[in-house]
Amino acid sequence: MHGSGAMFYADRRIYTGGWLNGMKSGSGTMIWPKGEKCDADWIDDEAVCD
Repeated sequence: MHGSGAMFYADRRIYTGGWLNGMKSGSGTMIWPKGEKCDADWIDDEAVCD
């Protein structure tokens, strides 16, 4: 997957944002079922936090 898109996981997490080579990349948001939300930059499928 390349570009922008969404992934709906079996555990009900939702990721929306950038993709590169099938991995989360660039700006994106992960939302957990209970409403927790992480807006982050992603590199190689991992959130990068300051």
